[in-house]
Amino acid sequence: MKIQALGAIRADDTVHVVRDDGRKFLAYYERDGRLTGVVGAGLPGQVMKMRGKIAAGAPITEILAPTS
Repeated sequence: MKIQALGAIRADDTVHVVRDDGRKFLAYYERDGRLTGVVGAGLPGQVMKMRGKIAAGAPITEILAPTS
């Protein structure tokens, strides 16, 4: 299983674990309300999908908002 990370993650960033089933996980990192990074295991598509949002400094509220 691959662990992937994107972005500029710091130790003092806030972590939002959005998926963890015991094998696969996905966590978003934020600083000052902006997405700074993502770390995931076994979810390469979900990690790579965040590349543009990290580069744009997308608001974390946009990322965490429930989808209909």
